[in-house]
Amino acid sequence: MRSAALALLAFPYLALSAQTSAIERDSTYATILRDVTYLASPALGGRATASAGADSTVMYLARRYLGLQIDPGSTQCDDTNVCRRSYFQAFSLPPSITDRIGALSTARATNVVAIVRGTDSAVANEWVVIGAHHDHLGRTGVGALDVRTAHLPHLGADDNASGTAAVLALAARLANNPLRRSVAFVHFGAEELGLIGSLTFVENSPMPVDSIVAMVNFDMVGTLSGGPLEIWGIGGDRHWRSLLQRAEVDARFSVTRHDAMGPRNSGSDHIAFTASGVPAVMLFTGTHPAYHTRHDTIDRLDVGGIVKVVEFAERLLRLLGDGDTLPARIK
Repeated sequence: MRSAALALLAFPYLALSAQTSAIERDSTYATILRDVTYLASPALGGRATASAGADSTVMYLARRYLGLQIDPGSTQCDDTNVCRRSYFQAFSLPPSITDRIGALSTARATNVVAIVRGTDSAVANEWVVIGAHHDHLGRTGVGALDVRTAHLPHLGADDNASGTAAVLALAARLANNPLRRSVAFVHFGAEELGLIGSLTFVENSPMPVDSIVAMVNFDMVGTLSGGPLEIWGIGGDRHWRSLLQRAEVDARFSVTRHDAMGPRNSGSDHIAFTASGVPAVMLFTGTHPAYHTRHDTIDRLDVGGIVKVVEFAERLLRLLGDGDTLPARIK
């Protein structure tokens, strides 16, 4: 439930209508553009894990949720074991990782978690998780494909400022018109280093993992540009296929569905959920030559395409959050 204490920091979003209005679409476009411009800015240096840019990123995300009057979804305890609600789920990086990125052995990373409670008491204890990783490569060189310039800032506009901004846009929409089921919005840290943030979230989930009915992951959704939206991880589940077909009815682009977890079975944060039995899919607009290079910059993004992805995703999430048909748990 929204806290009355946050009311003074309300952010001016329009309420959801039955059909997305041109005004709302323009508002969503402007907000997404603002978010990706900041997240992929040189000032953040590419949001590398355990960097100052990563710290600024998680603070920015927390302020955005505070402004949207969306409650924190994690718990933070101090040295005296006094605990309070927090947007931050901090975790330490293993020494093998800190050695790779040249960070201190005590380096930490952070997930950002916010929640909107469901409106129907009969299913409000069931959860839909909407996620995206907020980190990128920075200057670490880890994972960079342009080896000779790996030391330069890799800003990660598509990977994954685009997905981070999409989750924020969905949060604004779902907070204004909540679902029957509860929703957690999670921005994972340290994805580029091996899905560490999503694995940490699943292992220390604020809600029982078996109460999570579905997870939708946004990783690189910024280059639609007339191409298809790819949905990975269906695994042959007929319920996923039915839900996606219904969500596609009003889509303003083509949709390609895949059983596999990702292109060439590459990893992303939804895999941490499927490993724990949670049905999960990844939304993705395709690979491109700028992937994991210093050329993944904001001028290459199709911001209007991100708006279209958000509109499609909202239809899917309302089917998951309000309907009686759910994808099967993974055994």
